[in-house]
Amino acid sequence: MALKNNKISTGIKSVKGLSTSDILKMDVYKLNKQSLKAVVNRLISSANKRLRRLEKNAPSSPALRQHYDYDTKQLKPFTLKGATTRNDVEMVMKRVKSFLQSETSTIKGFKEYAKEFNGKFGEFESKQQANEFWRTYNRWVDTHPELYNLHGDTNGLVEMFYDEYVVKGRTPRGTSSKITRTLNQMHQVINAKESAEEEMKMNDLMVENAFRIKKDI
Repeated sequence: MALKNNKISTGIKSVKGLSTSDILKMDVYKLNKQSLKAVVNRLISSANKRLRRLEKNAPSSPALRQHYDYDTKQLKPFTLKGATTRNDVEMVMKRVKSFLQSETSTIKGFKEYAKEFNGKFGEFESKQQANEFWRTYNRWVDTHPELYNLHGDTNGLVEMFYDEYVVKGRTPRGTSSKITRTLNQMHQVINAKESAEEEMKMNDLMVENAFRIKKDI
């Protein structure tokens, strides 16, 4: 559905009639706070419906793992409760948008992902092994949110866990420790590279300024 002449630069009265995909294409950060909350509430409704469908039909979906407690077996739905500032609302918006755009947030997307995953890495030996694998993965994500957010590639992370736990036969604890060490090392290298690049930029700027001062004299 085309957005036509919706005046989204300052505010909108309603998002009724717009699909989730329409709303995701909007430049929502131009909206005022009230309109932004209306948009986010609409997306939250769509996201929580997907969560319930995943819980029922695809409990192993990577997209579900941040929003499901496998110990208490309770969903952790999206909500604007406690989001008092515009920045709070925008943070919720980013999380909801990330979920809705995830391949495995739909049943169809998860089935395609699972088919590709099994074809590339092989299936689990048993249902017990599969459950323990996802339990290990989800607990690691819950206890290492910063590393998970820095990595940013959910599918790639799942594949790393599969290689350590299933292929190499590590224990759940050993798998978690290995993943943590590997990602820490990866990001140390990235940070060192970024620091070196920033230092080079500063040196170039200092040389340029020194040359300009000398020329002015």
